[in-house]
Amino acid sequence: MSTVKQHSPQNEPTRGTVFVARLFWFFFGPIALFLVAAFIVQSGTGWATPLDAAFLVIAGLVVLARWYELRSGEGRDGYGRPVTLAQFPKYAGWAVPTAIAAWVAANLLGNHILR
Repeated sequence: MSTVKQHSPQNEPTRGTVFVARLFWFFFGPIALFLVAAFIVQSGTGWATPLDAAFLVIAGLVVLARWYELRSGEGRDGYGRPVTLAQFPKYAGWAVPTAIAAWVAANLLGNHILR
């Protein structure tokens, strides 16, 4: 007797959650990162502040939202073309270093250059 793995729709992402993930990684996440980076520059209170933690958490959530969307099988690029989970390393390969560079730049500006 062979065992067939049952398909469980409970583990499948829904269209609504995929849409929310897409909105977050493509629109709301980058806006939030920009705003937090601006607050980091404006405050200039050090490198390990709640703003820094917020920036890094939001950056991680942006990458996680992109992964979630691609994992769903409904992934799209910025132009609406279908993409697959195979493209995730390319996305993460530029998104993570870019976020880290933006965080470092915001801290350098706020803590050292504009002080």
